[in-house]
Amino acid sequence: MKCHYEVLAVERNANEEDLKKAYRKLALKWHPDKNLNNQEEATAQFRLVQQAYDVLSDPQERAFYDRHREQIIRGGFDNDYKDNSLNVYQYFTASCYSGYADDEKGFYAVYREIFKTLAAEDSEFTKDGDSDFEIPEFGDSQSVFEEVVQPFYAYWQSYCTRKTYTWLDKYDIRQGPNRWTVRQMEKENKKIRDKARKERNEEVRALVAFVRKRDRRVQAQQRLLQERAAENARRVQQLREQQRQQRLEQLASFREAEWSRGDQHEDQLKQMEAAIARQFGEEISGDDASNSDEDDADNNLYCPACDKIFKTDKSFKNHEGSKKHRENLARLKEVMLEEDELMNGELPATDTKSIGESTDSSGSPLPAASRRTRKKRRRPAATLEPADAGEAGPSSDGEAAAAVAALRLQESPQPTDTASAGPGPGPAPPKLKGKKAKDARKKARAEQQQQHQQTVAPEEEDKANEIMCQVCRSEFQSKNKLFDHLKKTGHAVLKDSKAAGAHSTEQKKGKKKR
Repeated sequence: MKCHYEVLAVERNANEEDLKKAYRKLALKWHPDKNLNNQEEATAQFRLVQQAYDVLSDPQERAFYDRHREQIIRGGFDNDYKDNSLNVYQYFTASCYSGYADDEKGFYAVYREIFKTLAAEDSEFTKDGDSDFEIPEFGDSQSVFEEVVQPFYAYWQSYCTRKTYTWLDKYDIRQGPNRWTVRQMEKENKKIRDKARKERNEEVRALVAFVRKRDRRVQAQQRLLQERAAENARRVQQLREQQRQQRLEQLASFREAEWSRGDQHEDQLKQMEAAIARQFGEEISGDDASNSDEDDADNNLYCPACDKIFKTDKSFKNHEGSKKHRENLARLKEVMLEEDELMNGELPATDTKSIGESTDSSGSPLPAASRRTRKKRRRPAATLEPADAGEAGPSSDGEAAAAVAALRLQESPQPTDTASAGPGPGPAPPKLKGKKAKDARKKARAEQQQQHQQTVAPEEEDKANEIMCQVCRSEFQSKNKLFDHLKKTGHAVLKDSKAAGAHSTEQKKGKKKR
C-alpha cells in the first residue's frame, strides 16, 4: 500500500491549503474524462488521489493515520505483512567470507554489503528531520582508521533501529469500546514493539562486536597504540633517569653557603662570650660555660619552698600559681622569720619548743591553722619599749629586734592628752561613719607606715649584710643562699624561738594592718 502523502506528493507537515492545491492538480491530471486513451490506469490513480485526500482532509482521520502509518502501509491489522529484515545470525561465522582481501568473497566486501543492507532497511523509516543524516560506511582494507573505520564503529556499536514494528500490534485500537480500553490496548502494543526493537538492536550490536574483533584495521591500530604507549613509557623512564643523574651531580657539587654554616655561628658565639668575659674580668672555658648555663637553668627552675626542679618554664610558672606552693612558701617565710629573729638574739637559745612545734613527729609541716593558734598563745603579755628592745641583744644582732619593737610600739594604744591631764574619762571623740571614717583610717595607716619606714629602713640596710651560718659563721648576701648552704652542709641547728615566734607574729600583724 502506498502512503497518502506520497500519493499527493506533499510533506507530512503540509497544511490544508497545500493539500487542496495538490489534490486539484492531481485530479485534473488523472480524471478519466481527461485520459480517454488510458482510462483504466487513470481511474485507478484518480481513486488513490481521492482516498488520500479524503483521509488527510479530515483532522481526526489524519491524526489516526499519522500514528499508525507504518502499520497501515504494511497490511493493516490483518497480520498479513511479513518482515523481510536481514537475518544477521548467519554472519556470525568465519565461513561466510574467505580471506581479508578486497575481492567479492573477502571479509571487507561481505560485511560491507551486510551493513549497507541494514542501513537501507532503516532508511525506509527515516523521518523528515533525519533524512540528511548519512550512515557511515564499512570501507575496505585500505581505509584510513581515523576517517572511515573509527566513525563506522562509533555509530554501529551504539546502533538503534528506526523500525517502528507497528505491524506486530496485537490489538486494533479502533475496536476499543471506550477510552480506557484504548489506552490499555496501546500500552500492550507498545510493549510488543519495544521488545522487538530491543531484540533487533542486540542482534546488530553483537554482529558489530564480532566483526570488530576480526577486523585487521582495528588490530593494526591497537598494535600502533601499544607501541606508542611503550615508547612514551620508555621516554618517561629515560627522562626520570636523566633528572636523577642531574640531581646526583648537583648534590655532588653542592657547597654550603658561608652564612648557613652552623660552626660559624658557634665560633661567633664563643667570641662574644670571650669578649664579655674579658670585659668583666672573668675567664670561662667552653665546659665551664656550658656547666654554668645548666646550673643557672636548674636554679631558675628550682623551687626551694617545695624542693622541686622543673624542666620547663611553663611547668614552673604553673607550679608557682598552685595552692600547695603558696602554702609551702608561707611556711618557709614563717620559719625564715623565726630563724632570723633567733640569729639576731631576740629569742633565748634554750627554748627550742616553738620551732619544733612547726613540724609533726615525721618532720612534715603542720597545717597553717594550728600554727596561727600557737602563735596567739606565744604572744607576750606586754610590748617592749624602744629602749628595752635595743638592749635585748648585742648591737650587731639586735637591730631586727629594735625594728620589731618599734613596730609594736606604733601598734600599741597611745595615751591621749585627756588621759594624761587627769583621772577620769574624757569626752569621747565623735564617731565617724561612711566615707569620713574610711578616709580617717587611710590617713592613720599612711602615718604609721611612714613612721615605720623612718625607723626600720636604716636598720634593714645594715641587717641585709649580716646573714651568717651559726655553725661555721660564714656570711651570705641573701637568705636563699644561706638556706642552700644549710641544705648542703647540714649546719642547721634548733634554737629557742618562743620570743622570736611572738615577735614575728606581731610583725606580720603589723604588716597586715598597714
